Amino acid sequence: MAERGEYLKNGVVVFVFNFKGEVLVVEENTHNGDTGKSLGQRGVICETARFGEDWFATVDRGLAEELGIDGQQPRSGSLFLGQTAFLPGVLARVAALVWTGKEGALLTAKGDGEVTPIGWFNLEALYQMENLRPGVKNVLDACRQRKTLEMFREIAMAHHNGKTNLD
Repeated sequence: MAERGEYLKNGVVVFVFNFKGEVLVVEENTHNGDTGKSLGQRGVICETARFGEDWFATVDRGLAEELGIDGQQPRSGSLFLGQTAFLPGVLARVAALVWTGKEGALLTAKGDGEVTPIGWFNLEALYQMENLRPGVKNVLDACRQRKTLEMFREIAMAHHNGKTNLD
C-alpha cells in the first residue's frame, strides 16, 4: 500500500534502462505546481500514486499513461530501489527496469501527451543535464550518493550479455 504518512503525495520515479546502460529521458509537455513540474523540463517517468495503490501498480500505470506501453511490451520486471524525498511533502518510490525491445520504439512512443521521449542518456550525462525537474534532480542526487543506479546499470548490461535473468 502507498503510505501517506508525513507526505501529502507519493508516487514513483522510474528509470527505464536499455542494454547499453543508458536511461530514457523525457521532456515535460505540461505544468504541475504540486510536483514542481514545468513545461519543457527534462526528467524520467514520474507518476503520482492513487490512494491505496502499491508502487508496482503505479509503475505500470505510469508506463501506460506516459509512454503508452503495458505489461505485454518487451521489458524486465520493475525493481524497487528505495525511496527518498522528491520535494518537500512528496515521497518518491524509486524503481528501475530494462527495456528489452528496440530502443527506437520508446522514442516514438505515444502516451497521454504529458511527456515526449527525447533520447537515451548515460548516467553521467543525466547527472549533469540542465533543465531537470527539481524532484527528479533530488532523486538522482540521492541515487548517486548510494550508487543505486550504477548498480542497476551493471545488472541491465549483464542481463543483455546473458549473465543474469531479470524476468
